[in-house]
Amino acid sequence: MQFLDYLSDLCVSNNTAIPVTQELIFLRQVADGLSSHASSSSTSSTGSKEDSRLFSVLGISLQHQEEEENEEHQVLQELRHKPEIHQKKKKKKKYQLNLFAKMCLDRQYLAINQVSSQLSVELILRCMFDDCLPYNLRASFCRLMLHMHVDRDPQEAVVPVRYARLWTEIPSKITIHEYEYDATDSPREEMKRKFAPTMDFVEEYLRDVVSQPFPFGDSDKNELTLEVVNLARNLVYFGFYTFSELLRLTRTLLAILDIVQYPLTYINKLNKSPEAGNNVLRTIHGVGEMMTQMVMSRGLPHSLPDSPPSLRLGKGHLIPDNEDVMVMDTKLRIIEILQFILSVRLDYRITYLLSIYKKEFAEKNICENSVSMNDIPTMFTASEPDIDEIASKAEAMFAGSQRAEVLQAFKQVQLLVSEQDVENYKQIKADLDQLRLTVEKSELWILLRLSKLCYPSKKSRVQQQRLLKNMGAHTVVLDLLQIPYETSDDKMNEIMTLAHAFLQNFCRGNTQNQILLHKHLNLFLTPGLLEAETMRHIFMNNFQLCNDISDRVVHHFVHCIETHGRHVQYLKFLQTIVKADGKYVKKCQDKLVNGGEDVLVFYNDRSSFPILLQMMGCERERTDEGGALAYHNTLVELLAACTEGKNVYTELKCNSLLPLDDIVKVVNDVHCIPEVKTAYVNFVNHCYVDTEVEMKEIYTSNHIWKLFDNFLVDMASVCNSTTDRNHADLALEKYVTESVMAIVKGFFGSQFSVNNSNLQTNQPVFIQLLQSAFRIYNCTWINSAQKANIESCIKTLADVAKARTIAIPVDLDSQVNTLSLKVHSNMSVVTCLEEQFSPKVQAEFSVLVDVLHSPELLFPEAARLRCESGAFMSKLIKHTNKLMDKEEKLCIKILQTLREMLDKKESFHEAESALRKILLTRYFGNQKCLLSKSEFGSGTSASGSFVKPVSG
Repeated sequence: MQFLDYLSDLCVSNNTAIPVTQELIFLRQVADGLSSHASSSSTSSTGSKEDSRLFSVLGISLQHQEEEENEEHQVLQELRHKPEIHQKKKKKKKYQLNLFAKMCLDRQYLAINQVSSQLSVELILRCMFDDCLPYNLRASFCRLMLHMHVDRDPQEAVVPVRYARLWTEIPSKITIHEYEYDATDSPREEMKRKFAPTMDFVEEYLRDVVSQPFPFGDSDKNELTLEVVNLARNLVYFGFYTFSELLRLTRTLLAILDIVQYPLTYINKLNKSPEAGNNVLRTIHGVGEMMTQMVMSRGLPHSLPDSPPSLRLGKGHLIPDNEDVMVMDTKLRIIEILQFILSVRLDYRITYLLSIYKKEFAEKNICENSVSMNDIPTMFTASEPDIDEIASKAEAMFAGSQRAEVLQAFKQVQLLVSEQDVENYKQIKADLDQLRLTVEKSELWILLRLSKLCYPSKKSRVQQQRLLKNMGAHTVVLDLLQIPYETSDDKMNEIMTLAHAFLQNFCRGNTQNQILLHKHLNLFLTPGLLEAETMRHIFMNNFQLCNDISDRVVHHFVHCIETHGRHVQYLKFLQTIVKADGKYVKKCQDKLVNGGEDVLVFYNDRSSFPILLQMMGCERERTDEGGALAYHNTLVELLAACTEGKNVYTELKCNSLLPLDDIVKVVNDVHCIPEVKTAYVNFVNHCYVDTEVEMKEIYTSNHIWKLFDNFLVDMASVCNSTTDRNHADLALEKYVTESVMAIVKGFFGSQFSVNNSNLQTNQPVFIQLLQSAFRIYNCTWINSAQKANIESCIKTLADVAKARTIAIPVDLDSQVNTLSLKVHSNMSVVTCLEEQFSPKVQAEFSVLVDVLHSPELLFPEAARLRCESGAFMSKLIKHTNKLMDKEEKLCIKILQTLREMLDKKESFHEAESALRKILLTRYFGNQKCLLSKSEFGSGTSASGSFVKPVSG
C-alpha cells in the first residue's frame, strides 16, 4: 500500500501534474494490471473472483453488465457490515483511488480514457453518497470524480466577466432568472444533465455541514468536506450553475465560511501569545465573519438563519493545528468560489447597463449629452442579494465601492458592432476552442492567424488586442508554453516560437495586457532567448512595472549572461527596464552598473582592439543581430541608458568603465562603422555632456573637438551621397541626424560650457558645424523628425554664436519648429455614468470611513473587546505595511482612507445621505445606534455617522 502512495506522489509536484511520470506509471503498472485482470476474468477460480470483486469497488468491472451491479452491491455490503475484515482492503482502496486520481490530474487523457469507461459517474457518485463508507474513502471517490469525469473535455472554464460583447447578443430585458453569464450550447446542457445528481449531492452535503453542531470536529470528515468544496469549485468554474443557483449556493458557502469552532478562552489565550499578531488561522476566521456581515447585508453574523447560534459563539471542540490547516484550505477554496460568483454578479450588472443602453439609445436612435438611467439603482438594491467584494486580503474587501467597480468595468466593455468586428470575434472564438483542445491534449497548433491580428495599425491593433484579452487567448497560449517537449523537436520549437511571438504582439504597447502577462512572470524566468524577448515586451515602456521590478529578475538576467553566454537578448531586456514612457528608472540604472565582469566586454585594451576593428570590417558580423559585435554595441547602449536622466552615481561609475581616450580612439578610426559610432557618441552625450554634475574633462580637453572633426567628415559624406537613394547609407544618415545633432546641441547648450575657453580656439570648427548642419537641413531626403533635430541644433548654435559674438547667417534665427495639439471631446455613456455615480461613490467611501471608525460593530459581541481597544486598526496598519512591496496601490488607497478618518467634512445631497443611511444600517445591523445630529458632516466622521451603542 505504501508503494501505491509513493507512486501517487511521483505523479505530482507542487500540485501540478508531471505528464511524463503519469504516463510512465500508467503504462508500466496500471495498464498491465488491467490487461492481466482482463485475461484472468475468463477463469472461474475463487481467487480470480475475489480479485474481480476487489476491482469492482473501483468500478473496474470484469463481468458482464448484469453481473456488475450484484457484484458491486455485495462488496459494498461487506465493506459496510464487516469493517474488521475489510479494514485493510478499505485502506488499499483509498490508495488505489488516490493513485488513479493523481494519474488523471490536469487532464492526463491516457489514463482518463482507459479507466473512465470502467469507472462510471454513477458508480463513483453512489460511493460518494454512501454514508456507511469511511469519510476518507468517500473523499477519495470525490477526488476521482473531479479528475476523471469533471475536469476533462468537453468542460472548459467559463469567463465570468465578458468584456467583449456582440451588439446583437445584448438582451433588451434582463432578470436574474433569465440571465446567462455564459453562452449555452448542446454539449454543455448535456453535461449539466449528466452531472445534475452530482450537483445535488454537493449542495445536500454542504447544507448538512452547516446543520451539524460541530462541522469541523472530525478530521476524516474534514477531508471529505475539502474534496466536496473542491468539486463544487470546479462545477462552478465550468458553468454548471445558473446565476440564480449560484446565489442560492452563496448562502450555504458563507455559512460554512463563518464557522468558528474555537472557544473564547482559547482565542484569548491566542491573543496573549507572542504569535498572536501573525496568527493566520484567526485572521481567516475573522475575515470570514466580516465577509458574511458585509456580503449578506443582513445584521450580525450570528443572526444568519441557516446556521445555529452555537456555531457563531465558538462552542465547538478544539482542533489540532495540523487538522485546522485542512479547515483553512476548505475556507480558502470557498472564498475562491465566492470571488467567481462576485465576478458573475459584475457581469450581470454590466449586462443590465448594456440592456438599458441598447433599449434607450440604440433602438430609439437618440444621442443626447445627458442620460437618464432611472433603472440603474435597482441593480444595487432589492433585485438580488447584495454580495460585496470578497478578496483574499481583508483590506481589498474594505477598499472597494460597488458603483466604482461597475463603472470601472463598464469602461472596459468592448461593443462589437461592425461586420469585421463580429467576424473577428467568431474567428477568434473558433480558433481558441480548437487551440484549447489541442493544448490540453498536447497536440501541435500554429498560432500565426491569432498573432497576425496584433499587426495592423495602432488603433486597429489595440482593438484586436483587447478582443483577444477579453476572450482569454493569452491564457490558452500560456498553457501551451507549459507543455513539456524535447528541445530537438523542430516542430515544437516552431510552435513555441509562434507562441512567444503571439504573446509579444499581444502585449506590444498595451499596458493592461502587459500587466496580465506580468502575473505569470515565473514562466519566463528561464535562460531561453524566446523567454527573454517576451519579457522585454512585457516591460517595454511600462514605467510602473519597470519601477517595481524585483532584484531577483535583474539578477536572473545578469546570471544568464555569466552562465549561458553573452546573448544580445539578455542585454535588450536590461536596456528596456532602465527607461520607460520617456522616464528614467533610477533604481534599475543603479542596479545594472554593478553587473559582473563577465557582462562587460569593451575591446578597449591593446590586445582586443584589433578584434573590434576586425569585426567592424566583417560584413557577416555586422549583419549578425546576435553576434559579438552586436553584443558589444548593445552593451555600450545599455551603459548610455543607465546614465540618462542625470544620474550622478551611474555617471561616475560609467566614466571609469569607458574613458574618453578609448571612445575617441574607436570613433575616429577609419574602419569604424555607423552602428558603433552611434553607440559610443550616445554614451558620450549621456555620460559626459548631459550630466547632473560637471564632467570637467569633456570641457577642458580636446577630446570633444576631435570628435567634432570626425562629425564634419560624416556630415559631408551624407550631403554628397544623396543623388542615388537606393545606395544611400541609411545607418550613417541616422547617426548624423540624430546622435551627432543631439550631442552638438547638448554640448553647446550645457550650463557647464558657458566658460569654455576652447570655443575661441576652435572657432573654425564651430562655424563648420553650423554650416554643415545647414547643408543637411536643405537636403531633400530628411524626414520631419530629422528636420526637427537639425532645426533644434541650428538654433542652439545660433544662440551660442550671438552670445559669443560669432557671426552666423541671419535667416537661421527664425527657424523654430511649432507643434499644435487639437483636443476633441465627446460625451459618452461612460461620462454620464461618471456624473451620476460620482456623488454616490463618495457617499459609499464615507461609509467606509465610518466602518473603520467603529470596526467592532462588525463582529459578534464576544469578539468586540479585541477591536474596541484599537487592535483592529493596529493590525490593519501593520498588514498594510507588509503589503507595500507587492500591493502598493492598495496600500496607498488604505492610507488615503485612514487620512480621511482624521478630518471628514463632506456634505451630501438628499439622495446620497439616504444611500449612506441604507449602507450604515446594512453594515451595522439593527443595533442600538443614533445618527449624528448634523446630516452634513458635524463631528469627527462623515455625515450620518453612527454613534457607538452605550452599554446598559
